Amino acid sequence: MQTILPDGRRFAANFGDGIARELNDRKYSASEDCLWVDGKHFKLDTTRLVYDQNDFMAPKRLYTISEDKRFNSRNCTLDFTPVYDLY
Repeated sequence: MQTILPDGRRFAANFGDGIARELNDRKYSASEDCLWVDGKHFKLDTTRLVYDQNDFMAPKRLYTISEDKRFNSRNCTLDFTPVYDLY
C-alpha cells in the first residue's frame, strides 16, 4: 500500500498478517511488516488484519501484536476503508 500524505511526504506499508510467525516456530520470528515515510524504514512487530470476509469493501483494521516488550515503540494501528472495488 502506498500514498502521498497531506503534507506531501511519501508513505508506504507492507504487512504480512502474521505469516512469518506461523511459518517459523521460534518465539520471535522475522516478519516483513514495516512502514516507509519519505524513504525512511520503520520495522513493525507481527501484524494482524481484522476484516469482514463477506464484505471486502467494509472498513478494516490492521494492528501490531507486541510480542517483544523491548521494542514497544514498533506498535501501529491502521484503520482504512477501500475506495474502489476491482470486481
